[in-house]
Order: sequence, then structure tokens, then C-alpha cells
Amino acid sequence: MSPARRTNGPACLLAAWLALLPAGTALPARAEEALFPDLTPEQEDTALFVLGGTLLATYYLAANAVIDRLGLPLHGDRGDAAASLVTVWLATDNPDALRAELAASAIDAWTEALNAIDAGGPVAVFWRSPGLDAFRRDRAVCRLAGSDPEGFRDYARGQGLTADQLSACALEFRRARSRWLELLGPWLRPPDETAGDARIAIRFRPRPGDEDIVEFLQATGVVADAMDELADSLRLPAGLTLTFRGCGDAGAYWQQLSDEMVVCYEFVRSLERTIQGTRLPRDTP
Repeated sequence: MSPARRTNGPACLLAAWLALLPAGTALPARAEEALFPDLTPEQEDTALFVLGGTLLATYYLAANAVIDRLGLPLHGDRGDAAASLVTVWLATDNPDALRAELAASAIDAWTEALNAIDAGGPVAVFWRSPGLDAFRRDRAVCRLAGSDPEGFRDYARGQGLTADQLSACALEFRRARSRWLELLGPWLRPPDETAGDARIAIRFRPRPGDEDIVEFLQATGVVADAMDELADSLRLPAGLTLTFRGCGDAGAYWQQLSDEMVVCYEFVRSLERTIQGTRLPRDTP
């Protein structure tokens, strides 16, 4: 796991981020330098870290939902399968600058949680979910680097991967993607097929004190876009709901009986608090 680098930052960085982002600003698809020119590097790191960690959690819940709803045959541990599918979704082909940063930030958040567990410190309960261990985190790093060996060359080097290991990771990514394409094959929607009515609806339950989280996630649209992409690519038998709400703990849960994925505001807030004190050195395309 990568060593952490300590930085200082003000409280309520999500609120500060929103205040600096011009109204109606769309997130950039590509960037030569800073992704968000109006933000300081620390504010940009905060936005990416929180979005990346939240995206990983929603993908993990969606993976569990897809496995259940499609009745996918599993050969092994359920948590391992969900974590494996998450790594494939994160490591897309030819990622643009934002997508590459979000994928790396997702693994940064995972890494920081494992560092906290190793140190015996407090950690959001979500990170103790099945499949989110150090072995699978290392596999996620490998698959992300292998999804675009040239673009992620500096990232791979920063993660301690040699050139030979990076080549092996490219093969690992192709094999993992092929396995999941085979499993999901009957439910994959061809590009020329119109999307169906089964969507992933996103809801935010109001709670005093968490308005900045709601505004942040709505303004960026990263999670909504990711869920739309999943619904567009799969023939889901029925719609799903992704709900952001207060839970009393920093978790994220797939509730099978109600077809609902729940991400707790406390979990999103824990990501903000983590990045206030920690920033991981990394390079992405």
C-alpha cells in the first residue's frame, strides 16, 4: 500500500468546492493540466477523492445488485465477485482525464481505509465489506494500470509495479474483462438497441447538515452518469434505486428485498474528512 502524505485543509471542503465552482459548470471530459482551473490543488484533490470513493461504493452496491438480479453463477466468494466486477467497471478502455483521475482516486480511498485498518484506527464500516481487502485492492491497482499500460505507466510506477508486472497486469485486465463479458453476455445491450425502461433512479433524502453533500453530488453528476451507463449497457429485469441518506453509520448497503442501494451521508463525509488530512502521491494520464 502506498505511503500517505499529510496536508492541512479547512473544514467543510465540499461546501468550499461548491462555492468556487461556477453555476452550471460541467465536469471536463479532458484536460491538459488542471481538471478544475478555478480550484486550488487541495480543493481539486478533495473533489476527486470524495467522488472516487463514492463511485467505488456505488459500483460495489451495483455489482451486488446485478449479481442478484441477473442470477449470475458464481464460482467462489460473493464479495470477491463483486469487488472483481468493480475493478472492471473502474478500468474502462481509453479513459479520459477525468475518468482516469476518478478511478485512481477510488483506489486511493480504498488504500487509505486499509492503512487505517492496519494502524488500528477508525474506518468507515463500508470498508469492512466482503471483498475489500488488501489482496483485492492490489488486484484493482493491477487491472487499472493494465487497462491502459501506456497512459497509466507513471501511475503503475508510483504503485511499485515493474515493467514486466505492468505487462502481466494488461493480460490480467483483458482476462477479467473477458470473463465478465461472458457472464453478462445474455444481458448486455447492443450499442444500437434503445435503452429500456429499467433504470437506476437516484434519490437524496434531505437531512439538516448534509445539504452540501447533496449539492456536490448533484452538481458533479458523476454518480448519476455512472448509473446511467450501467442501465444503458445492461438489460436489467427491473429498475433499481440508489438512495443517499443518513444512516447512523458510515456504510453503504445493498438491500435485496427492496431493490435499493443505500449510500450513507456519513460515508461520503468520512471521505471528506480523510482527504482533509491525507493526500496520496499519484500520477494518471
